[in-house]
Order: sequence, then structure tokens, then C-alpha cells
Amino acid sequence: MLDEESRIMKKNKIVFSLVLALIAKISIWGSVINISPIGDDADGDGSLSRPFATLARAVEEAKKTPEQKSEIVFANGHYLFSEPVMIDAKTPVSCIRAANPGKAVLSGAVNVKGWQKDPQNSEFLIADFPFEIGANASYALVVNGKKASMALFPKKGKAPLSYFATAADVSLKNHTVLRYNKASLPSADAFKNLDLASVRLIVPQEWDTSRPYIASNDWGTGIFYLKSRTSMPLGRFNQGYRVSNSIHGMTEPGTWMYEGTTGKIRYWPKEGETVENINASVSRALRIITVSHAKDLRISGLVLEGCTVVPGSGMYGKKGPAAVIGGWRAKNLVIEDCEIRNTSGSGILVTKPDNMIVRRCKIYGVSSTGVYYADGGNGGGVYDCEIYNIGSGGVYLQLSNVTLKGCNIHHIGRSAATIWTTNGQIISNEFHHTMLTSRDGGAVYGAMNNSLFEGNYCHDCGGWPGLYNDEGGKETVYRGNKFVNCWWPFHMHQTRDIVVTNNIFACDKSMRFSFQGSANAIFRNNFICTPNMITNDKYVANCKIWENYVLTGSVEKGWCDRQLVRLEKKVMPPKSPCLAYPTKDIVFRDGKYVSSMFTNPWSSTCWTDRDAHSRTTPGVPGGWFQVGYDAENLYVKAVYEYNKFTYYKGCKTFGSGKWGEWDGFKVTFKGLEILAFVDGKIFSSDSALKFDNTNSITRNTGGAGAGGRSIVVAIPLSRLGLNATTLEEIKGKTVNFNIEFYNVQYKETRYYESPLHGELPGVIRFN
Repeated sequence: MLDEESRIMKKNKIVFSLVLALIAKISIWGSVINISPIGDDADGDGSLSRPFATLARAVEEAKKTPEQKSEIVFANGHYLFSEPVMIDAKTPVSCIRAANPGKAVLSGAVNVKGWQKDPQNSEFLIADFPFEIGANASYALVVNGKKASMALFPKKGKAPLSYFATAADVSLKNHTVLRYNKASLPSADAFKNLDLASVRLIVPQEWDTSRPYIASNDWGTGIFYLKSRTSMPLGRFNQGYRVSNSIHGMTEPGTWMYEGTTGKIRYWPKEGETVENINASVSRALRIITVSHAKDLRISGLVLEGCTVVPGSGMYGKKGPAAVIGGWRAKNLVIEDCEIRNTSGSGILVTKPDNMIVRRCKIYGVSSTGVYYADGGNGGGVYDCEIYNIGSGGVYLQLSNVTLKGCNIHHIGRSAATIWTTNGQIISNEFHHTMLTSRDGGAVYGAMNNSLFEGNYCHDCGGWPGLYNDEGGKETVYRGNKFVNCWWPFHMHQTRDIVVTNNIFACDKSMRFSFQGSANAIFRNNFICTPNMITNDKYVANCKIWENYVLTGSVEKGWCDRQLVRLEKKVMPPKSPCLAYPTKDIVFRDGKYVSSMFTNPWSSTCWTDRDAHSRTTPGVPGGWFQVGYDAENLYVKAVYEYNKFTYYKGCKTFGSGKWGEWDGFKVTFKGLEILAFVDGKIFSSDSALKFDNTNSITRNTGGAGAGGRSIVVAIPLSRLGLNATTLEEIKGKTVNFNIEFYNVQYKETRYYESPLHGELPGVIRFN
């Protein structure tokens, strides 16, 4: 019996010894491959005692056993990357992690050495750029653990420089010639010797900002010829410009610049920083890890930093996205407990991910976007992250079925969260100090369809909305949120069937609640704390129901309960006659449409903004129309704006189906009805009146905004009882009519003039 027990104990001891021997090589994720700063790629084998030195070598080793996925573990220390390491669908790696979270630093930066006093200005320090500067690249400098600010002139908070551009530049589609105003410069010859190898312009234009480099500078006449096009013609939304990375922007300690012509870095040291104690590095690698079609990969506990932006990088650029971790079509990718910092591009950027999750990460000091799920994909989300000090957006989630939950996103250049989604969830986040450098957006911006926005805390949003649901948002519920110190808590633009309920809005300024161009919104049972009693609202017509609890006063003096406030729609009187203008040219020529049919189109715009009871009801599926005439025809141009019928490509809500495929408009005259659909089919109650490309046209955009449609039909004046041979004979005459815009899917109708006012309540007057 004892011999049997001894034999069993001996056997167990052998098994236990084997387990101990293998524990350094096997984990729940597969076999373990170790990396250490003191490792050796040539003589190592990936064990704890003989680790490799680089991630690239560890991946190479993992590929030797494709039948078994490996776990790659980084020991404590600092690891340098000059090129990204590829993890693709054929890479048998299940996990890349730090042995001790936060202790393994993966850096794409290079140390900057040889600092000395700038002989031209003793306030500055200079050093040689540690590698060849790439043309039109963007870099990040980190000094003593802090990301330095790129030189900017004029700096933030100061008025931008002015340039000369007019409506003529818009009509000429001028995107590359910027005529700068020398009078706005610190001196007339300030830009005489700009270093064009590195200087970059920042040109804001309403909702977008271009950052072109300069191809040439005609200093004598004050003209910049740009290397790349601005997103809009110069002259449209002219908001001035700023100059980045020039000596003029070296205005305070902590700023830096580099010169492409001399290869020098110039830095204005903060108090206590000297040549002797400065520790600096500049970004070099485009990425650290590339995930291309990677599946079931976990990246955990790492610190990643120091990447840059170069020409050709981007979502679909030849060089791939500029991000610390970037790639395409990753599936079941999890990035957790990581710190991503001090980089010139994005933190994480993956195009079309499938069930990708970022959780418990800290992301800061990023010049572009913190986390970017780009251009489609499905599922996953961002959870419990802190994302701050970001140059562009905090998170950009551009896919369906995505969740943003438990995050604190603050001090962001643009929106804390930009979300284009269907079936999304934005829950229990904190958003604050947003839109610090950009225009047109909000703390949370995008188009959210069939989504839930619940339990979020939004405060200190500045001059832009706390929440901005843009073109395409529909059937989304906003409940249980808190908006504090946001004078403009939300802006619903071109949305439909939105519900805003049981939220708290508190601000010491008068507030604005806008449903611009929206329809069927419900704004009910919210608590509104505001200095002034609400007695009217500019966009109340867009609400199906507007009734909320209002308290007036202030945070300091307290609040007075005004109880429930209802804002009612009013029945509107008949409109003035709709003016028809002579056409500028022949409207249809040789089977083609001449677009410049109106002399002054905007002054002749008529909106379909009445319901059947003559209450003002602007917005979806409404639009506008114009009427013009010549000696033979009356022309009706009906325009549906934005994505009433097809998904607006910019909004990326990624839902299925199209809106209102059978939508259109009906124009009615005495004894004549014409029904036109957005797919181009046109019907008439007069069988003798036929429509083809000689007297009608349907366009996908046609001045209708992104994703909209326009329809133009020609109606013989003789069919309307008007017989004339010259324009003078027609001027001053009138025709009774009405026009209705349909949305079949939502069973909505908008009228130019309500049927309440008569059978043909509208009037066209030939001007």
C-alpha cells in the first residue's frame, strides 16, 4: 500500500514539475513569448530567461506555430519603434500585453539631444532634429513628460489674421489662392521669409477646418499659393486664418516649432527647464501596431506614445492610418487598460471594425482623434475610458450598434463624441469643456437613429450645443440626462420623431432649445432652470408636444417653480402671393436642363411649412420650391433638402433601407394636377400633357443639400388659362394653386398653403 502511495506521489511530483517548467511558456491565451529591453532577437527563444528584444521578432516566432495562438508579454521597460508591426488574420497571436500594466512603454519617438541656447534669441533652446524631416509631416514634441504646444500665430483666444476673398472666389471655386492682408500682420514684411518647408495654415470655414501647406509665397503681392485645396472655396464663410509652426507663434513658454530648411527644433523652455535638465523626444513612427483583418486579439496594459502624421496616411491612405494602433476590419479586437499619449495622429483608428471594444483606457495629448471607429462596421463600443486634451474629437464612432458608456471626455478641440449610428447607446458618460477650437458641432454630435442617450452629464460646453443630432437622426430617445452651464443644451437639425424627456437643464443664462428643420419631436417632462420665463420658442413648430416644468432664477439666488409650461402652435393666416420671376435663360435646351433658370433664386424661395390645419410645421419632409416663367411655360422647381430620400453620405448612420423612396410632390391648379416622384416618374391628370427630358428633370442633389433631390417641371401657360405672346402680357397676372410635399414612409404631408384656407388657397403672382 505504501509502495502504491509512493508511486502516485512520485508521479504527481513529476507532473507538477512539468507544469512549473511550462508555466513560463503557456497561459490561458496560448503559448507565451516574452519580450524585454535586455532581450536578444538573435540568440533569444522567447522564454523568461531568454526573451526577445522586439515585438516584430516575437510575432515572427509566433508564426512558426500557426496551429496554436501565442501570447506576447512585455517586461517592464522602454521599447522603441521606427516601423509598425503588422498583426493580420494569419498572425497566430491572441494577446499582446504588459507583464505589469503601465510599466511597458512602446514609443515611436526619438530622443532629442544636443540642446543649446538659440544664438538668435537667448529665450529659446535649439537642437538638431534627430532624423530627416519629412515634407508636410506633423510631429509631436514631448519635453520632460509633457507634450509641448505647436507654435500658433495668432494664438488661441486672439483674433485670426484676415485674408481677402469675396463671393467671386466662391463662384470661381478658388480653393488654392489665399490673398493675405498685410495690414493684419505684426509688420508689413512679417511673412517675407516664411519657412515653407514646415509652415502650415489653419483655415476655418464654418463647419470644417483646412490645414494646407504653402506651395509658394508671393510676398510682394501678399499671396499664398496652397499645396492642397481648402475644403470650401475661399470666400465662403471667411473666418480668417492662422499660421502654425512659424517663429511668429513662439509667444510663450512651452511652445515649439521646427524648421524644414535648417533641420532645427526651437523650444521656449518653461520655468526651471535648462539645457542641462531638458529631456525631450519627437515623434517618428507612423504607427506602433497595425491591425489588418486581425481576429480575436487582446491588447492590454501597455503605454503607447510618440507617433506622427505623414502625407499618404489616413483611413485609406497608401501608408495606412496615422494612429498609435490603427488598421482595417479588425474583428473582436479588445484594447484595455492601456495608456495612449503624446502623439501627433490619432490614438486608435480602425476602419470598419466588427465588435471592437476599447475599455478602461486613458488617452491624452493626442493631436487628432482619441478613438476612431471609421466608415462603417458593426457592434462593440468604448467603455470606462478617460479621454482628454485632444486636438480634434474625443471619440468618433461611425458604425451601427455601437455603445459609448461610462467615459469621461473633456478638454477637446472638437466634439467629445461624434456618433453616426443606428441602434446606438450613449449611456452614463460625462462630457465637458468641448469645442475649444472648432466651429459647428457640440459636446456630442452626429446623426443617431433608433438610439438611446441616457444618464449622461454634460456641462461647460461653451458656445455650442451640448447635444447636436444632425441630418438623418430619427427615432432616438434622450432621457435622464443632466445639462449644466450649457446655454444651448441641444440642437436637433433635420431630425424626426425625436423624444426628449425627463432631463434636467440648468444654466444661469437664457437657454435655447432648437429643433431646426425637424418634425414630430416630443419635448416633455423636462426640468428647465433658467433666468427668464419661457413664453415662446422659435422652433416650437417643430415639436409635436412641448410641455416642461420651468423654474426661473439662478444658481446663486435660488429657483422659483413656475410649474408646467405648454407652448402651443398657432393657426397661421394665409400667405402672401408666391412670386414667379422671368427665367434667366431657356430652361430646357436640346434635351438638357439649364440650371440658371432664375434671376434671383433665393428671393423667390417658397417653403412648404404648413400642416392640414394651417399650423406652422417646417422641416421633414418639407422643402421649398420656386416658380419661374417665360412666354410659353410656368416652371416649378421643387427641392427636398438633405437626406429625405437617401441616406446622407456624410452622416453615416448605417441603417438599412432608404427614406421615402416613393416620395414626391403634387402641384394642383384648376382642372390640373401634376404628381412628381423623386425617382423621376411624373404623372398628370391631363393625359395629353406628357413629361420627358424636354420639359422635366430630376436631380440627386440639384441645390438640395447632401442626399437631397430636386424636380423641375414645365407646365404650358395655355393649360393654366394664360395665353400670351410676350412676358409683358403675363406680368401682374395671378394663378391659384397649392403644392404638397409627401413622405410616404411616415405618412406626412407639408403644404405651401393649408387646405383650411380653401380648395386652391395659394396664389402665384407673375412678377
